[in-house]
Amino acid sequence: MSSLFDSGNSVEHSIQYGRTNFSCFNGGSLINGRCHCQERFEGEACEIEPCLNGGRKSKTGRCHCPYGLTGKRCETVTQCIEGKGKLENGRCKCEDRWTGIFCQSRMCHNGISVGTGGQGSFCLCDIGFTGPFCEMAIECIHGSITAENICSCASNWSGEDCNQCAYEYQLIDGDCKLIATENSLIAVQNSKAVTLWSLIFVIAAASFSLLLIGIVITIYIKKCSSKPSRVGSDAGTDV
Repeated sequence: MSSLFDSGNSVEHSIQYGRTNFSCFNGGSLINGRCHCQERFEGEACEIEPCLNGGRKSKTGRCHCPYGLTGKRCETVTQCIEGKGKLENGRCKCEDRWTGIFCQSRMCHNGISVGTGGQGSFCLCDIGFTGPFCEMAIECIHGSITAENICSCASNWSGEDCNQCAYEYQLIDGDCKLIATENSLIAVQNSKAVTLWSLIFVIAAASFSLLLIGIVITIYIKKCSSKPSRVGSDAGTDV
């Protein structure tokens, strides 16, 4: 029966002792040719776990088991999480998408199980997935997925999956395009009116500028033509 806790051989210390490679398993440390084992393990190489699933061995050699477990080595389950699994021959047969010795953890397909088990366990989904077990991919057809795992739609699209036209938009040739509503027509008319008045103002300003330039040139010419000729004046004096 598999243990609720990690009891694998992930931590291992080895040295060359004489002609034999000697290893200490389950986090044991090799000191002066002997293995010093972690609390839950024993044996020459710390390879024995006398009490399974978090059980603790007493001084008398008996295993004290956590709640929900029994047996000489705490290997037998006495109850499963209600609604998540059924007890059969000392083991929990979990319902679909539940796992663990008591069926206490969700089997999250695209995420991680969060919580202490039981009713408090839930899946924290990766970005782009949703559902109780992170089994459904999020589709943002006309948008992008945010860090909050929701769709952020383009301005002309809306809906949970960005597959509906936004307000005042209509699906035309596969794209949502702005339709002519009363408000949009008023906005267009106002825009045209502003553009027309701007054009009138520019034409008026240009006309006034040309008129002003013409007046200045006319005054200048008149002033120049009214001055007496200095050449004629000098010739009369000499006679």
